[in-house]
Amino acid sequence: MRELVKSLIAAGITMGLADRETFVSQVSELITRYQNDPAEGERWAERIATYLEQTKNNINLESAIRGAMGATDAPNKRDITTLTEAIQELTRQMKQSDK
Repeated sequence: MRELVKSLIAAGITMGLADRETFVSQVSELITRYQNDPAEGERWAERIATYLEQTKNNINLESAIRGAMGATDAPNKRDITTLTEAIQELTRQMKQSDK
C-alpha cells in the first residue's frame, strides 16, 4: 500500500491537479482495487488530493518567498540573534511596565 501511495502522489504532482474531479475518480478506482469498500476508496482519494493540493501550494509559496527575497537577502545567524535579543528585551520591558 505504501508503494501505491507513493506512486499516486508522484502521478498527482505530475498531473498538476489540473482536473481535480478526474484525479479523485481515478485514484478512487485504484484504491478500490485494494479496498473492498468503495466509500473508503473515495475517502482515500480525497485525502490524497487534499495533500497534493497543499503540497503544490507550499511549493508555490516557497518559490514566491525565494523570488521576493533573493538568496542574498536571507538573514544570517547574527541577524537572527540580534533580532531575538531585541525581542527578549522588549518582552522584558513590557512585563515590567505591566507591573
